[in-house]
Amino acid sequence: MRKYTMQMQEAVAGANQVATERLSNVRTVRMLVAEAKELQAYKAKIQDIWVISRKEGLAKGLMFGGFQFTGYMAMTVVLFYGSNLISVGLLTYGDLSSFCLYAVMCASSLSLMSGFFTEIMKGLGASSRLFELRYRVPSIPIKGGIKKNGIQREIRFESVSFDYPDRPHIFNDVSFRIPAGRVTAVVGPSGSGKSTLAGLLLRLYDPVMGRIMVDDIDLKELDPSHWRRQIGTVGQEPVLFSTTIWNNIVYGAEKPELITNAQVQEAAAQSNALEFIREFPEGFQTMVGEQGASMLSGGQKQRIAIARALVTNPCMLILDEATSALDATSEYLVRTALNKLLENSRQTVLIIAHRLSTIKYADQIVVLDKGVVAETGTFDQLMGIDEGIFKKLVEKQAIGWREDNF
Repeated sequence: MRKYTMQMQEAVAGANQVATERLSNVRTVRMLVAEAKELQAYKAKIQDIWVISRKEGLAKGLMFGGFQFTGYMAMTVVLFYGSNLISVGLLTYGDLSSFCLYAVMCASSLSLMSGFFTEIMKGLGASSRLFELRYRVPSIPIKGGIKKNGIQREIRFESVSFDYPDRPHIFNDVSFRIPAGRVTAVVGPSGSGKSTLAGLLLRLYDPVMGRIMVDDIDLKELDPSHWRRQIGTVGQEPVLFSTTIWNNIVYGAEKPELITNAQVQEAAAQSNALEFIREFPEGFQTMVGEQGASMLSGGQKQRIAIARALVTNPCMLILDEATSALDATSEYLVRTALNKLLENSRQTVLIIAHRLSTIKYADQIVVLDKGVVAETGTFDQLMGIDEGIFKKLVEKQAIGWREDNF
């Protein structure tokens, strides 16, 4: 029993590790359409628990069966000895039968009732929550809808309003265009809702009012999983799983086994990651720890995340403040990779920028402020607006840069 108990604890810990890591990074899992993959991984862990629990149950059955067999043998001995006493006239049949019957009934009833009541209470408490989760219907389905490939003309935000339950009025009647094949940057003060735009585009949320159109098709009519596979995303805090660098790069592919070595190397080269990956003794097969923090710097993790976004050659890239959490050296390396990518990109690119140094190659800049689109134009056009919000942001960052260097 001790052996099976230890095995069960290890199996449950393994399943909890998978569940905790994936659920804590559920946004990344959803954006990379890896729900089915993670479900299978968790099912495998649960299957291990099931196999061990069957062995444990068999061991318990043999143990309790042995105890019961011993009890019945003891009762047999009592009956045999009592029969001898009856034969010599020291005991009556009724006395012996009553003694045995009442003793067995009382002991077994009390034992069964206490165990039965405890298990019923545990089962009711666990099953109520289980069935609540089992029959919950998600507000945004994982699959179902039009499977549209690519963006031919534009993405339009039409009078979009959005609220979080605990943070109302994120957007109010926001309208702007993201032309296909162009680089659009979204800037604004902290808390203006820039990152929420990425969530709406990936359909992690739906607008409260208004709609998002992709080539005159409402985003709600598109297959969510198929649409997300068309988009490569790089976030502010890169998430790497506890596996090899290779597996992290191909993680978002629908069929990772079909991704070739040339594709992975090209994506790593585009993201300025190939050089440092080759310096590891095991190259792309190097294991990284939880959250990718065992041996990689912030800049290295970010460049691997960029390679992951590029390896499937998506039709759209979303760069969500991809350099804002890095130190100066790491930011330079990542920004160099992004600038090189944007110079040669034919994809539709949305840059959500906090540091304005990342929007050099933007064809269009959208300025958000207090939940509305305050300004739209090119860099030169916006800098020409006296007392403009964008111009003030640029001036504040320029002053901060000079003070930091001083």
